[in-house]
Amino acid sequence: MKIFTLIISVFYSSISFCQDKGQLKKEIENQFKESTEKYSLNDSWLICNKDSAYYRADTLKLYNHINYYYDPINCCEFVNWNFENKSRFRLRETKICNEPPTSKVDIYNLYHLKWDTKNGNLFMIIENKEQRIKERFKICDFREERLWNGQNKCMVLTLKRI
Repeated sequence: MKIFTLIISVFYSSISFCQDKGQLKKEIENQFKESTEKYSLNDSWLICNKDSAYYRADTLKLYNHINYYYDPINCCEFVNWNFENKSRFRLRETKICNEPPTSKVDIYNLYHLKWDTKNGNLFMIIENKEQRIKERFKICDFREERLWNGQNKCMVLTLKRI
């Protein structure tokens, strides 16, 4: 009976995730907007860039908690999305395992975020007009997870590169 209940709850949660893309978009935008607030611990969305994964991997996971940085066993290089508002961010590259830690941002690293829905899926399009970059990602998952330390929770956005 417990297994049946679990299967039913997973089924309904996946249906609700698939059907209400407008609500999902609002939730993600609210999280991006919160990251712009002064004194926020979640001022960046962090992506592990081990082996240039941000630029090469099919699937990316974005974490919105500063403590995601402090797992140097698994990742030393990050790409940060620093939001200026819910639809504009600057991309920054950070390396933390060497002293002193370094960050690199360039004046052309301003990205604009747009949304699209197609065939029941929600897509995020990021554009950088100065560098003529346009990337499209499918939203695969958006949920709260515990960080590696087991103490902190954060929102995790999973994107699939299209």
